[in-house]
Amino acid sequence: MYDFSTVYNRKNTNSIKWDYPLVREKNLLPMWIADMDFPTFPGAISAMKNELEQGFLGYTEPDDSVFQSVQDWYGKRHQLELTKEEIVFSTSVVSSLSVSVEALTSPGDAVLVLTPIYPPFFEVVQLNNRKVVTSSVKSVSEGFQLDFEDIERKIRDENVKLFLLCNPHNPGGKIWNRQELNMLGKLMKTYNVLVVSDEIHADILPTVSRCQHTSFFNAGNGFKDFSIVLSAPSKTFNLAGAKISTAFIKNPVLRQKITQTQEISHKHEISSLAFTALKACFLEGENWLTELNLALYENILYVEGNLIQKTKVQWMKPEAGYLIWLDFSAYRLTHKDVVRRLLEAGVFLNDGRTFGREGRKHMRMNIAAPMDIVIEGVERIRNGFRDLE
Repeated sequence: MYDFSTVYNRKNTNSIKWDYPLVREKNLLPMWIADMDFPTFPGAISAMKNELEQGFLGYTEPDDSVFQSVQDWYGKRHQLELTKEEIVFSTSVVSSLSVSVEALTSPGDAVLVLTPIYPPFFEVVQLNNRKVVTSSVKSVSEGFQLDFEDIERKIRDENVKLFLLCNPHNPGGKIWNRQELNMLGKLMKTYNVLVVSDEIHADILPTVSRCQHTSFFNAGNGFKDFSIVLSAPSKTFNLAGAKISTAFIKNPVLRQKITQTQEISHKHEISSLAFTALKACFLEGENWLTELNLALYENILYVEGNLIQKTKVQWMKPEAGYLIWLDFSAYRLTHKDVVRRLLEAGVFLNDGRTFGREGRKHMRMNIAAPMDIVIEGVERIRNGFRDLE
């Protein structure tokens, strides 16, 4: 049994989540950035300590056992059959998104994203001098719905070259099912659009969802030929600070473009400690992940029973991940007033507007924390809107 109940003091630890200036100055409860308040998987910590005790942190390369740990994990959990050559390491999924935009498109090209979306999806396109093209997903109680007519129209009219997919989707934790992914893939294949699928949240499946994740690779015949799948242990095992991720690239032409672009800026260089942590997670972390998902299940049920059912706040119950997309529209306040009330109540969430125009009057809440923190956060949110219930 692992401990998912102890509350640790993370203040003054250089934590972006807890030491963000506004959070620190106003003593806010931070439930925003995708950083768990559960300690990192203990096996990864132990493995890194053992390496440090050897006394050397020189240049390193991953050995076959590192690649095999990746192959075994994704083969068993996601039915991905990977060869060593098809695994490309990077410092983060966002770095791989940026490299993909740079390597697979030219300045001025159009890149499609589904909004609302994790803010770096906009940034990696804009900072590479490409054009962001958006298609809104409709928010309903059952989860986001795709507008295939709008997607096809945007691809055709804007001459889209690359599609950045988030699966499971962030925000909201929507798992795109096999049929939806198949329809998306067929559209992209018809119009010769390359696909990069961010699947970093695929291992976090709270049992409340009863859902299974389908990798884009497996959603249709030939999809592996025009797509790249991105993943990492960072969200699953709370390992973001170690800076390691994986890109799975079956097509050798795409793989060469990505690796050549990485090498230009040395973005392929990974810490030896990161390789050690990744291997430990994939070899030893399955039981820890099972218990994590159970803890998240309890947190989601608490939010449902004590926030969603007892206030006007609406949501989509997340199928994956630990990031809840909260809708405050029923209060008939301005977005600015929603933010103000939350801050005055002492809780800090991700501002929905940073996820696109669809995020107006929405906020993203991180519930990957001991139950005591979730209880406190829910109570603060309720206090902020109690006079309007």
